[in-house]
Amino acid sequence: MALYGNIVLKIPHNHPSSVASVGARKAKKMIQDFSMNRRLTPRQAIRSGLIGTSNAVKKKLPTRRNLTKDINRWRQNTGIVIPEPTSLAEIEIEPGELVNSNGEEFFYGSTDTNDPNRIFIFATQKNLEILSHCSTWMADGTCKSAPKLFNNGRDRRGQLWTILGFYKKIESIPLVYALMPNKRTQDYETVLNAINIRPLLPNNEHHTIIFDFEKSELNAIINVYPVSRLHGCWKHMVDSLWRHVVELDWEELYNVDDDFHLLIKYLFTLPFVRLNDVYPTYVEWKNEFKNLNNLPQNSGEFLKYVEATWIGYYDQAGEDDQTTIWDLAMKAEPGQEDLPNMPPQLLFVHMGQKEVQWHKQIPGLAFTTALNGFNLFTTINV
Repeated sequence: MALYGNIVLKIPHNHPSSVASVGARKAKKMIQDFSMNRRLTPRQAIRSGLIGTSNAVKKKLPTRRNLTKDINRWRQNTGIVIPEPTSLAEIEIEPGELVNSNGEEFFYGSTDTNDPNRIFIFATQKNLEILSHCSTWMADGTCKSAPKLFNNGRDRRGQLWTILGFYKKIESIPLVYALMPNKRTQDYETVLNAINIRPLLPNNEHHTIIFDFEKSELNAIINVYPVSRLHGCWKHMVDSLWRHVVELDWEELYNVDDDFHLLIKYLFTLPFVRLNDVYPTYVEWKNEFKNLNNLPQNSGEFLKYVEATWIGYYDQAGEDDQTTIWDLAMKAEPGQEDLPNMPPQLLFVHMGQKEVQWHKQIPGLAFTTALNGFNLFTTINV
């Protein structure tokens, strides 16, 4: 186009269209046509529309993520319901489909599509690198965040399992996520072996893993990381005990009966008794509990749960006949030996100074100064 005074002169010109650009428009139209098929997922519609398409044409197309957004918009405009997978085998995640805000691949991988207990792992390579330099990990699972497909209430007890790393001794960061349809030992081992993290810690620093008392989770951690130190989470222990109080319909009694209330609270503090005094202290607590004036009729059920889960059964000679959580108690970490009367299993519960970062509602450290009973406690603010 040329301009002469007030006269605009249009100079006709022609140039050939890019073959790849033309092919990209045709491919996108094909994808749109396939997206009108209600039986096809967005991924399948894209795959069908790209059959026979050259790499040069594919480079001219939007990303798969943007194409999926286009398909969802086309279907929304035409009233087509997007089909949802009905089995774990139907779930497909293409490379580049799930990325974080930095554009890094977030989908790490999954087990085979034929696996009825298929597991999906999400983490970036940067996340795994950070995790390898964390001296303390925390593993925690939640069933509420698992999609319904992973938790059908019958043969599947799905969960979202998260591994957090205590990074630079400042804060805990969630670094690995796994959607698991079950909580078997082999399921946890699959995740741990898949990420294949071997802690790279300087100066022979100890590697510590804090877990939530899931037995199969514990076994998997021991199998994959046999030299790591295992600590339990005190908050999860209290939560578990409290759930049983609620299930037995004791909540009202707990709120109105001071003696009952106090004894239940005493049980919550059992991990702070010196390790060798755990069992005799429990026996003392049990005798007081059984002598309550308002002892519930179903108290035996609660005591069986406490002993089977947290205490272990003892023979008449007082010898423990099974491995319990107390057998996992570790020695105090370097720099903490100077704390007086520190029971060794205190580091096994969720009250260490570092772990306070994970649960802000914990105001400080509490440990017993008594050799028996629950009478004397000291609080240290952190």
